[in-house]
Amino acid sequence: MARKKSLFQNNIENQGELFIAIAFFLLCFFIRFPFFFRDYIDHDESTFILMGQSLVDGNLPYTALWDLKPPFVFYFFGAVIALFGKSFIAIRLAGVFVISITTWFVYLIGKSIKSKRFGFYNGIGYIVLSSLFGTMQGVMSEHLAMVFCVAGVYIFVKGRDSLGGLFLSAVLLGISIMFRLNLVYAIFVLYVVYIFSSKLTVRQFFLRGFIISVGVVLATGLGFLPYVIQGIPEVWWNSVVKASLDYAGSGSGRMFDVAKSLLPVVIIWLTGFIYSRKIAFFQPKDKNVWYLRIFTGALMFMLIKGGRLNGHYLVQLFPFMLFFVLEVFSLINFKKLSPVRFLLYILLLIPIESYIEYAKLGQRISQGKSLYNGPSFEVTQYIKDQSSSNESSLFLYYHISYWLLDVDPPSKIGTHPSNLLRSYLYSNVEGSKENPMAEMRSLFESRPSYVVNRSERLPFGSRSSEANKYYQKQIAENYTLVKEFGRAKVYRRK
Repeated sequence: MARKKSLFQNNIENQGELFIAIAFFLLCFFIRFPFFFRDYIDHDESTFILMGQSLVDGNLPYTALWDLKPPFVFYFFGAVIALFGKSFIAIRLAGVFVISITTWFVYLIGKSIKSKRFGFYNGIGYIVLSSLFGTMQGVMSEHLAMVFCVAGVYIFVKGRDSLGGLFLSAVLLGISIMFRLNLVYAIFVLYVVYIFSSKLTVRQFFLRGFIISVGVVLATGLGFLPYVIQGIPEVWWNSVVKASLDYAGSGSGRMFDVAKSLLPVVIIWLTGFIYSRKIAFFQPKDKNVWYLRIFTGALMFMLIKGGRLNGHYLVQLFPFMLFFVLEVFSLINFKKLSPVRFLLYILLLIPIESYIEYAKLGQRISQGKSLYNGPSFEVTQYIKDQSSSNESSLFLYYHISYWLLDVDPPSKIGTHPSNLLRSYLYSNVEGSKENPMAEMRSLFESRPSYVVNRSERLPFGSRSSEANKYYQKQIAENYTLVKEFGRAKVYRRK
């Protein structure tokens, strides 16, 4: 009797690497393409676009506009805008390439610790998880960080025995920190465990520690250097380091809530860690698997310590978590789940958000409308048609409209609207007022002609806050609701 094939037994082993790379790109492109034409996917992506445009206009990050992310995020967006102009398609397509490259390194890690089949399934899983559900269709800082982080981990897995490989892994992981500063925790743990668990002479101990330190510092120093040259190192320090620590500290009281949300993943990770020899999915003595377990655990600790768990934060965990999810799932007897059925489920059921978006695009084509869709396009066109050149606008939602209108946000700290109400950030932003209330008062004293929002209150923060009460009073006394586009409300000054 012919032996039944398991979940991982298919003809992937017979396929060339180019075929696999193309398959990854095409799947990623297929899932993400219908979202190329959206105006707004996530507040963060809209802010990154504004920061990238400011960079193209000649301003260092944090000098004219401000956001709570390391500078390499803005350099990426600035590079895309500089090369292709104001193009949503170019930005979203760049995201496809970034995720596809990351997927390739996920595949290579899986291949090195198990098999091509295992790497392939992990790659497919990463594409789906990092491209669907919530606001994953945007180009997020986590996507950008992971292309360097996963590449760095792969180089570590394959080449850490050579000084050159160790240095390259440190450089790549250092670059990833300049996209997501919180990765420093997991990277620090990985290298400390490596140094102290390896059988090194005293000379090797210090030499390898020095090489790792130089690689990480060199990469992060590239982000700091422009500020030193301009004579404003404090701007970088306050914005990249101090503000991030203040942000992390503000979430410390919610660590238990994040831990509860991550509990299923923690259980899977612990199961694989404790019963690794009984599962025998990986080679029991494979040190690479052990290092990956440590790194994955450090990533989970990092997320818990942050005290917040927006969906896109998990993109940092997906590339490594999947190895151990599939490890534990290998205990299940998949007699009724053939490889063909598995892939059909992926293509037919999981990308449901993409299919819905494809249907919307088809409907717009049948109606003779532009593929570009979303309230921001309609709002900006309305303001252009109704207002003169000297009129100003305040966007508390759909703030990508500043980009479409070719204007800067009127508030530096409010480049990302949510930062307006984060009082702990104000001391780190040069040129801002002393607190949210003072900033809101300054904004409305400038008498913006239009205010655009999605509700009757400030979209971030408490209803009972002083800033929100002040905002509602200003709208009630000085503005009239003149137009609605979907959920976007346009208020005109009386």
